[in-house]
Amino acid sequence: MLTLLGPIAGYAGQMGTAMQAFEEGQPMRGVEAMMPKFISSAIKAVRYETEGVRSWRGDDLGVTLSNADIIGTAMGFQPTALSEMYAGRSVVKTREAKLQRRREDLMRAWREARDAGDSAGLADAVASIRRFNDKNRPFAIGPQHLKASWMAHRRAQLQTAQGINLSRRRDELREYSRFAVID
Repeated sequence: MLTLLGPIAGYAGQMGTAMQAFEEGQPMRGVEAMMPKFISSAIKAVRYETEGVRSWRGDDLGVTLSNADIIGTAMGFQPTALSEMYAGRSVVKTREAKLQRRREDLMRAWREARDAGDSAGLADAVASIRRFNDKNRPFAIGPQHLKASWMAHRRAQLQTAQGINLSRRRDELREYSRFAVID
């Protein structure tokens, strides 16, 4: 999106990345993000050569780059192995997020039917959960998950006052919203 908006928007986006890097204690990545492409590419190539390909947290991403890949990076090209890794990771993370959202929707449907005393809705929710569980074992919803979801929802309802959800330990923070007239 930033590329389509032009160089000024792209530069603003890079400044945001740089600020995030500095805030997270990654000054070299911050400098890298602030530099023009031809300089940042060279810095990135040096980083790949010295550290390897690592995440922001410093985890090894398991991609080994050849000398040609490092030189290509310095010239502004992204290595194929890195592009493939990012594409694969994107597909997996998108699928994971979709399944997690579906899982949450099913638990919400179960909670709402249970709270409303809707036996037909509850039966539908349980049937949908069974179908989901059959197809998605790693995301399976068991009775313990439903109970924990219901309890967390109830706790959140009890801890919400004037549109602010705070635990009892942090309830004194509500004072900061006293300027808001809600009633």
